[in-house]
Amino acid sequence: GGMGKTALASRVLADLEDTWLLEKNQVSGILYLSARSTGISLERIYTDVGRMLGEPAASRLATRWASGEIPLAAKVEYLLETMQDRLYLILLDNLEDHLSPEGTIADEGLRLFVEHCLTQPGGARLIATSREQVQVASAALRNARNIPLREGLPEDEAMSLLRELDPSGELGLRDAPESDLRCAVQLTGGIPRALEIIAGILQADPTTSLSRLLADKSLFGGQIVESLVAASYHRLGENERRVMEAMAVFDCPIEETAIAYLLHPWCPNLDVRACLRHLVNGYFVSVNRNTSEYSLHPIDREYAYGHLSDNEELDKYNRRNLELRAADFYASIRKPESEWKTIEDLAPQLAEFEHRVRAGDYDGANLVLLPIDFDYLLLWGHCALLITLREKLDGRLLTPGAQAANLGNIGIAYQILGQVERAVELFKQALAIVREIGERQSEGIWLGDLGNAYRSLGQVELSLNFFEEALAIAREVGNQSMEGIWLGELGGAYHDLGQLDKAIQFFEQALIVYRTVGNRRREGVELGNLANTYRSSGYVERALQLWKEALLLARQIGDRWAEGEHLGGLGAAHQELGQFELAINFYKEALAVACKFEHRRLEGLHLGRLGMAYYALGETKQAITFYHEALSIARQIGDRRHEGAWLYRLGVVYLACEQNKQSAKFYQEALAIAREASDRLGQSYHLLGYVRVLLKQDELDETQKLCMEARDLSLLKTEYLAKVMTGIVLLYQRDLIEAKEFFADAAFHSRNMLDKTRGLYEPRYALATALVGQAVCDPRWADASQRAELLAPALAEYRRALEITSAPGVVGDAVRDLELIRKAGIEGLEPVFELLEGTLREKNAH
Repeated sequence: GGMGKTALASRVLADLEDTWLLEKNQVSGILYLSARSTGISLERIYTDVGRMLGEPAASRLATRWASGEIPLAAKVEYLLETMQDRLYLILLDNLEDHLSPEGTIADEGLRLFVEHCLTQPGGARLIATSREQVQVASAALRNARNIPLREGLPEDEAMSLLRELDPSGELGLRDAPESDLRCAVQLTGGIPRALEIIAGILQADPTTSLSRLLADKSLFGGQIVESLVAASYHRLGENERRVMEAMAVFDCPIEETAIAYLLHPWCPNLDVRACLRHLVNGYFVSVNRNTSEYSLHPIDREYAYGHLSDNEELDKYNRRNLELRAADFYASIRKPESEWKTIEDLAPQLAEFEHRVRAGDYDGANLVLLPIDFDYLLLWGHCALLITLREKLDGRLLTPGAQAANLGNIGIAYQILGQVERAVELFKQALAIVREIGERQSEGIWLGDLGNAYRSLGQVELSLNFFEEALAIAREVGNQSMEGIWLGELGGAYHDLGQLDKAIQFFEQALIVYRTVGNRRREGVELGNLANTYRSSGYVERALQLWKEALLLARQIGDRWAEGEHLGGLGAAHQELGQFELAINFYKEALAVACKFEHRRLEGLHLGRLGMAYYALGETKQAITFYHEALSIARQIGDRRHEGAWLYRLGVVYLACEQNKQSAKFYQEALAIAREASDRLGQSYHLLGYVRVLLKQDELDETQKLCMEARDLSLLKTEYLAKVMTGIVLLYQRDLIEAKEFFADAAFHSRNMLDKTRGLYEPRYALATALVGQAVCDPRWADASQRAELLAPALAEYRRALEITSAPGVVGDAVRDLELIRKAGIEGLEPVFELLEGTLREKNAH
């Protein structure tokens, strides 16, 4: 400490501002961050880089940071990509405050940022100062450069500095004998801060001289700077010491008015300005002339703060009361809530929180957090910060209810960060506390949050129990808003389980509750949930009506985010009806909204849906491009479910392109993810896709087992497809009797879907294929003269399917399923091939 690291780094950057920035225009921006003043964290870097770059980059960065779906590594990558095209310099001062005992950067986000900066070319470059060696990953070492400052200034330069510290000659340094100056330099090791303190002591005590100081051997022991700090502090007058102590309490650059406010109850007549002038002249305090803020060197701050009395008598001048007074100062300068737009606007609350914690006023600190935690810090993506703040209150709040709420709120932040197991532990602790004190409403909240956590872990059946208990308590205590939440969560859980009728019942009940209480935003959410569930149930026309209603509501209340979701839902519904051009228009609108709000999950979803629509239209190259873009986003943000979905879709398109090996690889990866996530619908689709590849490659051993696994998932959406594929597999095994039963079942389930929405193309084509299967399993098929009559129902269904959509991708898939039947040794399918392939030729001709 005191070696001059900060001064050196600041001087270098200031020179760059004067030369490179202005003359050569090589540096586009310089960012100064300090652990002792601004704070250093990935959150802070995100915010300040946004301020440095200006709009629109600032808004994009803020939105990206606020997303709870994006992992820290992906956030770091995006931040560095934003600065990639130009050169930016970032100072991380006093980085030792963020090091673990092993010397690594303790905070994960900050560590990732530093190491990614050191492994990626261009963009941001870092300058860090630290009292301890910073350990980085081996891959980052080749781009790290250390400048160790183990020795002070060279003697001649140190002697020049001592003279410069006394320009008027009043301190006796300017005209001191060279031998005394050299002795002073040697005793202090040439450490710049030690030399400044010598000048400060002479300034504070006119009765001493350099030669007398040098004779006091107690000042120049092993801890030279610390010894000189102590000597200089005790030579100050009481008023100057009070001002230094006040600055030590604030522990950041601070204006004169704040110091005066802090000291007023104990020193009402203190001339703070005169004291500050004296301290600046004596090199105890530095001043920033641009901001009019005064700063203490960290070593001086530690010493002054350590000398504050730690008794806790009310109204006395002591550490606790000074901290509480500082908290009151920050409470007095809060902005009105209407002006809270970024975390910068909450700086007074965050400072007040820290001072109340230092004073031991943990309940007061909790009251500071309550208005800003959910609606601001979590909403803006500052989950890690909120965890840090709330963990400082853990075990220290006076009432059990407050302690339980604190634990639960930490759990919510951990869940948003993806650390769900840790969240479960905290929810259980909160639940145990509120049950012990009989706080029923809170009991319902933590039960419901436990249900949410278990549902996100894939333990959906277990989550149902928690949601049902939470719902019962909400009704018992008459909290309709919470009743609506748990009804909706039950609907979502039953949807996950494939029990769609139950899901619809709960979503409809939630919708009634929200309409009763007048919560229009949540009403729109439940309309969307209902629409999606009706679509999954096969009632696509009903789903269309609900999505239109939800879209209208979103536009009425100005909820652009929800508007994007409902536009995507309308696109999906039109796609199921075979209206692909219309679906594409909706997807593009939805994608534009997702990009505007930097919502990466929805951006990826709509890109993937565009891929599906273009594939159906036979534009495979465009489909592959969209699928890969969607897959890249899913991987960046850790969205495993959609990662599996786009891998599956790539399997489909590569199978259509006759690249069977590549197709099998994508199907296998998709299936592994679906099994890992207990995604029943995903598993069913992926299994059936993989079966098609195995049949094309004549690998029959696994196919029946995989078909049975898909059937056992018993999902309405895919049941008819599973039975069609099982029937085809049985054809390969020459088991015509059982194959016919499966084709009959497939036809039954297809008709069941079509009874709900006649315009669906997928079950219509599946029905036609099932009727082909029934025909070829009929004993009469052996008589070639009867084949035309047996195929007639299938041909009729294919014609109906073609009326819904004759998109090349859809027709191509139907042809490929027929080819699998023909490959099983079935002859006589020429009329069906002629119909479908003729349609394809006609489409290609256009």
